[in-house]
Amino acid sequence: MAPLSSAPEPTRARASESRSAEESPAKPSSRVEEAAKTPARLNRNLQSGLLTAGSFDDIARFDSFRDFLSKTMQNDPRETYPRFAIGQRVVIEVVDGQGQPVGDARVVVQSSESAQANDRKSLLDLRTGSDGRVMLLTGMDGNSADGEFVVTVTPPNGDKSSTHTRSSDEATWKITLDAVEHAAPKQLDLALVIDTTGSMGDELEYLKVEIDSISAAIARMFPEVDQRYAVILYRDEGDEYVTRAFDFTDSLLTFRETLAEQSANGGGDYPEAMHLALEQAADLSWRERNTARVMFLVGDAPPHDQHAARAMSAAQRLREQGVRAYPIAGSGVAWQAEFIMRATSFLTMGQYLFLTDHSGVGNPHAKPHVPEYQVERLDRLMIRMIASELAGKRLAPAEVIAIERGDDSESGPPDPSAAPPAPVDPQAIDNPRPDAPAAEPPVPQGEASTESPSAGLTMSKSRWLFFALLLASVFAYDAFTDRRRNH
Repeated sequence: MAPLSSAPEPTRARASESRSAEESPAKPSSRVEEAAKTPARLNRNLQSGLLTAGSFDDIARFDSFRDFLSKTMQNDPRETYPRFAIGQRVVIEVVDGQGQPVGDARVVVQSSESAQANDRKSLLDLRTGSDGRVMLLTGMDGNSADGEFVVTVTPPNGDKSSTHTRSSDEATWKITLDAVEHAAPKQLDLALVIDTTGSMGDELEYLKVEIDSISAAIARMFPEVDQRYAVILYRDEGDEYVTRAFDFTDSLLTFRETLAEQSANGGGDYPEAMHLALEQAADLSWRERNTARVMFLVGDAPPHDQHAARAMSAAQRLREQGVRAYPIAGSGVAWQAEFIMRATSFLTMGQYLFLTDHSGVGNPHAKPHVPEYQVERLDRLMIRMIASELAGKRLAPAEVIAIERGDDSESGPPDPSAAPPAPVDPQAIDNPRPDAPAAEPPVPQGEASTESPSAGLTMSKSRWLFFALLLASVFAYDAFTDRRRNH
């Protein structure tokens, strides 16, 4: 799985770090056989199914997302965050005569000021995802002066288009194509974009095992789906590499071995080169038709302030390509990283995922700024997101570990001029927290220990102090009795 040859200049991956074609493993006879093989570089002491995570759908719970944006903008007088003017949000659903979603339908939205079609201003031109949906944002895509829009929908096979007039007063526009039948995607393009700086060291090894298991499970669950895999790694300027991109391959084993080779290092300050990684994700060779396009963005820090707008532009490009982004927030995520990640998932109609403390792995994880969320095993959550894209509908979780409230307080983000979180020493976070089990199943809410991580240390100090005082008393008593005998 060789790096992209067309990578931008900031990418500094060395040629020696890439396997040549001769060094690549022989391709097994089937994807199922590939799934059965375990890459040699994975830590065999770690088991999948340990990490836990929550999810939040900002499309379905738009009011919560709008409140989050409002708090962010109101507490950002210096405009540290990129402007994100949504305006009104309209979800456009294209279905067949049976009410099933129609993917790959072309949806063109125009302003209705002119009666002549050629004179109308085009505001949106996208193809529906496997769930038959696209989204119009009047603050970003453009508005109509009278609130009326002309929507033209072309079936996936290019047959005759239908034209409809809709109002922005409606939150959802449902358009039925009677002559078209629902068809599930026959292809999957799955890309991982991963922060590999030192602060991700506490979770990267577990993520590698989880993702290896997930990719193998998807191969077994959907053997009839043509699957391809891509990996983009990123750190920051001054590190061993800034980004390292591996374009899509249809070899599951090559993908898993490429992932298994990676390690966390570098970083130093809080922000990372996320913007470059997102730009390279948009440059991947995504297939256009009959494909579920899924990207997982795994990280714990935002891009540098001066590059935040570039990250949003890259997210817009992914949106135009029909890629569904599912960010996975790590333990170090603060408000700005959450903003970038949630904005990316919202634009692309994905969901915001975030690791939780139920597994005991890594540093404490900040709660997301949402009202309520469900906690699941990360591997099952990611599989559910992929399977939902292949099914064309949201699938419910099979197992919920806990239902928790997020941090939906009235306060907004901290002052952008304040110092960012202190960088974490990579050497101190190579392993799970001392109070975490080595490889136990996730602990449901209510059964987790309430003892603080430092409790054991405090008890140890107290015990040693007690023994020291007791020993001193014994020595003092002996000395006193000796003096009495000598006198």
